[in-house]
Amino acid sequence: MGEIPEGYDVHHSNFDKENNNISNLVLLTKEEHKKIHLSHKTKKSPEKKTKFICKVCGCEYESVNRGNNNYCSQKCKKLAERKRDMKIKTCEICGREFSTSDDAKFCSKKMLRGIS
Repeated sequence: MGEIPEGYDVHHSNFDKENNNISNLVLLTKEEHKKIHLSHKTKKSPEKKTKFICKVCGCEYESVNRGNNNYCSQKCKKLAERKRDMKIKTCEICGREFSTSDDAKFCSKKMLRGIS
């Protein structure tokens, strides 16, 4: 078939990506290709949903078994990302441990005022 021009995709006519027979391949614009797959997807039976447990809040939720299904919502996903960026530090004044995402040296503003 040769090189695929920019802005084009090769479509498998029978939707079988393993069948690379030249008679099964069609060159389409990316937009045409997307429309065909969206149309095909809506004609199929609804995708089966699976139950998952959110790794942040622990609630049970259903989702199509694809991609990253660790979180029940965008809110929980963002919270997990923030927690991942947190560091455990020890306050230089009182010695108490605290979490921070920056280079803080004190556990609270009260401690910071205490050294001024």
